Amino acid sequence: MNCVGSAKVWNYVYNGNATVVPPLKMFSWLMRTWRRKRKRWRSFRKSSWLRMPRLQTAETAVASLRLEAEQEKREADVLQRKLITSDARLETLQLAITRLEQRVEQAKCDADDQACELERVRIKNERLRQEAQRLEHDAETQQHQLDAFLSGMKVVTEAHEKEMDTLRQELDVQRNESAAVTCAMKDTHEMEMNILRQEVEVQQRKADCYGLEMEALKATREKEIGVLEREMQHQQRQLVQYGSDLELTAEELEHVRSELQDAKSHLDSTKEDLELARSERDQEQILRMESDGVVEDMRRECRAPFVVPALVNAFAEMSKDSPGPFVCDKPRRTLKRGPSVKVKLEVQQVNLKTNIRSKSRLNFRRLM
Repeated sequence: MNCVGSAKVWNYVYNGNATVVPPLKMFSWLMRTWRRKRKRWRSFRKSSWLRMPRLQTAETAVASLRLEAEQEKREADVLQRKLITSDARLETLQLAITRLEQRVEQAKCDADDQACELERVRIKNERLRQEAQRLEHDAETQQHQLDAFLSGMKVVTEAHEKEMDTLRQELDVQRNESAAVTCAMKDTHEMEMNILRQEVEVQQRKADCYGLEMEALKATREKEIGVLEREMQHQQRQLVQYGSDLELTAEELEHVRSELQDAKSHLDSTKEDLELARSERDQEQILRMESDGVVEDMRRECRAPFVVPALVNAFAEMSKDSPGPFVCDKPRRTLKRGPSVKVKLEVQQVNLKTNIRSKSRLNFRRLM
């Protein structure tokens, strides 16, 4: 239906009288169309596709779409208010036309007296008709604007959907990459932990070997101390035998007494030597622990397995060079003691340290 063409024929002659009919039919059709499309108009905004900012993330895109929807809702409300005001104006015009019709009907009774009034009413009716045509034209322009606005918002909505799809794809790619990186880091961590466990097991086995060697050395030292104690008991028994011999031989009493004094002094010196040997054994254990610490430091510095065989060889040499038990050749003579055990231990420790240092330097030079 052509609204502009149809509005031109609203003014017609009814029963031989000129009657003006307002274009309410066209306006009611416009109002029905606007009410049907009112919900879609609220979700768009005029010319928003021209000033659409570039979306950075999905959250900013949703926020911008919400702001644009609110702006479009406000613009639709403004258009609704304009249409309501136009409707009110048309209703007022219709009321005025009805009043004029009543006046015309009243003027029919007295046509002669109301000729000039009828002419004035016709002029006013023509003016109202022109006003109605102008309102129709405004409604058509608003309809065209709304159609253009809807088409533009459709294009903008499609562009927004495409950008949202690209953002979702990028987010999926980033999630896949992060999952792959976490899996790789987990595998490397497990590999490193397995290597560390193997190293700890190797070090534990080495420590067990060192403990067994130390137990063996401790057992040999205890055997040597037991031999010394047995010798001391044998000397005590010899002293008892000396006493019985002194009782039987009164003539050699003075000589035996002097020998007995010498034997007692020798026994005391033997006890002192035993105590000294025990203290030297303790010092030897302390020095062995220190040498173990030195060997461990050198092993950590050099990171090579040559220190452990060198340490075992040094302990073997030290056990070979340790002084043996004192032997009494003749029971009635004073024992001849060799060099001091402390001096021998000091010499062995110095030799051990020099051997370890020289071997470690040689191996370090080979590694370099």
